[in-house]
Amino acid sequence: MTPFNLEKTAFEHLLAAKATNFIPKVHGYDARTLAGWGLPQDENNSDTLYYGILMEWLSGAECLSVHNITFNKACALLEGLDEIHKAGVLHVDPFRRNQMVFPATHRVAWIDFSCAHMNEEFVHSNELGDVAGTIMELVCNFSNHS
Repeated sequence: MTPFNLEKTAFEHLLAAKATNFIPKVHGYDARTLAGWGLPQDENNSDTLYYGILMEWLSGAECLSVHNITFNKACALLEGLDEIHKAGVLHVDPFRRNQMVFPATHRVAWIDFSCAHMNEEFVHSNELGDVAGTIMELVCNFSNHS
């Protein structure tokens, strides 16, 4: 499967399970020509389809770091990953670059499901435990820097 198909399938699972509290709002997905996406084209690519997912712009969001982590945000990120797992999706790429926090609010979001798995494999995964260890380490480092 392509990264687009993996991400699209992950969002379909998450939306079907109503596991949407910790992901950007998804408006839809489509395959369009460049003109269909409102982009310039030439005669060599006029019929070529390009796949995309239209989703919420996460204004004000930052990748998780020692500078923006709080205990409450750490708990929310772990709760979000648990909700994602309960929807039958294993993120597979749970690095800080895919864990977004909003410094001005309590909101957090998981992004980039282009490596996700949607099968029974996730039951045997330590993804939640591994992420919990990494996030708690950040919380401890944040406390030491404060």
